[in-house]
Amino acid sequence: MPVTDLHIGTTLLDYEIEAMIGRGGMGVVYRARERALDRNVALKVIAPELAASPEFRDRFLAESRLAASLEDDNVVPIYAAGDQDGHLYLAMRYIEGRDLKQDLAEGTLTPARTIAICGQVASALDAAHERGLVHRDVKPSNILLDARDHAYLADFGLTRLQSELGHAPMIGSSLGTVEYVAPEQIRGDALDGRADVYSLGCVLHECLTGSPPFSQRPEVALLYAHLEETPPAPPGLEHVMARALAKDADDRYATCTELVEAAAQALGVSRPRRRRWPVVAGALAAVAVAVVVALQVGSGPVPAQAAPTGRLLQLNPDTGAIVRTIPIGAEPTGVAVGGGTVWAAAYASHELWTVDPRSGAVATVDGVPHPISLAATRQAAYVVDDNGGPYRITPRQGAQIATIVLKNGHPMTTIGDPMPIAAGPGGVWGLENDSLYQVAQPLTGFVDQAARKVTIPAIENEERSRDRMSGLAVGKHAVWVIGDVGDTRLWRVGIAPKLVPHTFALGFDPAGVAVGFGRVWVTGQISNMLYEIDAGTGKVLRTIQVGREPMGVAVGAGSVWVANALDGTISKVDPRTGRTVTTIRVGGSPTHVAVGAGSVWVVADAA
Repeated sequence: MPVTDLHIGTTLLDYEIEAMIGRGGMGVVYRARERALDRNVALKVIAPELAASPEFRDRFLAESRLAASLEDDNVVPIYAAGDQDGHLYLAMRYIEGRDLKQDLAEGTLTPARTIAICGQVASALDAAHERGLVHRDVKPSNILLDARDHAYLADFGLTRLQSELGHAPMIGSSLGTVEYVAPEQIRGDALDGRADVYSLGCVLHECLTGSPPFSQRPEVALLYAHLEETPPAPPGLEHVMARALAKDADDRYATCTELVEAAAQALGVSRPRRRRWPVVAGALAAVAVAVVVALQVGSGPVPAQAAPTGRLLQLNPDTGAIVRTIPIGAEPTGVAVGGGTVWAAAYASHELWTVDPRSGAVATVDGVPHPISLAATRQAAYVVDDNGGPYRITPRQGAQIATIVLKNGHPMTTIGDPMPIAAGPGGVWGLENDSLYQVAQPLTGFVDQAARKVTIPAIENEERSRDRMSGLAVGKHAVWVIGDVGDTRLWRVGIAPKLVPHTFALGFDPAGVAVGFGRVWVTGQISNMLYEIDAGTGKVLRTIQVGREPMGVAVGAGSVWVANALDGTISKVDPRTGRTVTTIRVGGSPTHVAVGAGSVWVVADAA
């Protein structure tokens, strides 16, 4: 029996095999149950002739780690990879649904749906290319679709291994699937992301016409066609396809997104706006622009530049009922409560919003170009945008840029790359690169001119790296900081008498963090879990099933509240029992939650 053929009901590590769902040149894919977390996974077991090579095994694990570091909501998340009893395996999220190949078997797609799906794939590919990873096998069967037509691109990090390690080429593995392969792959030239541009162009062609540009020929004839022939293009896309499928990579679109946007314009289709998760917003590059922040007095109609495509929801903490829905600007990225005022940030609308929790009266704060992180105290709100910050804004006094000392005693108006900021009993703290800063003192909210600083230790592993620290929470005696998919750790930094970081390994990819009820609460974006963590030892005490893609987490009103971005819900968790007692459907993509002024506050995209 081949190594990759596992009997239904047998186990590999903690994975119980339930069904075989696919077979290809790289191996067999099973649906399996991960017993510890009680969830389905897609388990790929590599073919024995490949797994037998020590060099292949080493490279496979290294490439899997690189693929797992991709932080994009259109990439199938990788949970684990390893070598167990001769089985080389890769555990990924199991996507309920179908693949694009199955949909195309039933007929062509509309232009609007084609652009919507290919646009999501383009975003995933461009994110990979930024990290130096080329997919090499973009094809309909590697594009998975859930019930809401959310697209996931699968099989990153695998297709390059056989060709680079000298194994015989196999169509669908090292060379790529022949109907979608770029000319430079056939020639054996060095590849970059433009090879994926070519393949995505082939997929786009098939979505609109029912077949790839070259098809229904022997493999040798197909390879020749990719190298020498010009295929007919869908009507209206002649110029777009000529550039996408150019034989020379230098003549193609520079990015996959550029290709899809050109196709959308030619077809007269509006490309759907892509959601910005906090981890994506946190990676925006800082731009040196002078910013003047002014408070717009009073409430009134929403300005034209702040189209109300986002929502601020007020929830009853006892019943979970939605008390009020307030339209706010596009791409909401934060919510905070302080001093009797609710603050909400809208990235694309260039605004902050203030809300009176009793009347629901809304006012806007203009001038913060793209607010991406928000905290509030009784005295003021503190905002970080993609120009830096933090900015200190008070409802009565207007906007004041907070000045903090970063290095060598020199005051600056930015903390560098935009990073999270949080407030709590221990003051206001912000993250920048590998450093944690005290922005404002507790109680008074005054800007801390001393700018206390501590460096968060980098991971000591050449095969993994931390892009950024993705969140922090401020308690009375400590600040808690979480890493990212490349550095899955938690740090406790004591506030007094001196800043000393203590490091704890998490073992999962953290997304949000809060502190309360004597515990630390961290969401696992990939695992769909809330983790209850002992504040003294850093050990996970309980794992609590919540919604899909849990992001923001907040503590208050006797409960722990989790914003689940992918399924549009808020989970209310009882901290005593560790159970989700209520699931509140709010729609859209809720990413942030705050508790205060007698209510729970959530920001989300329009439903």
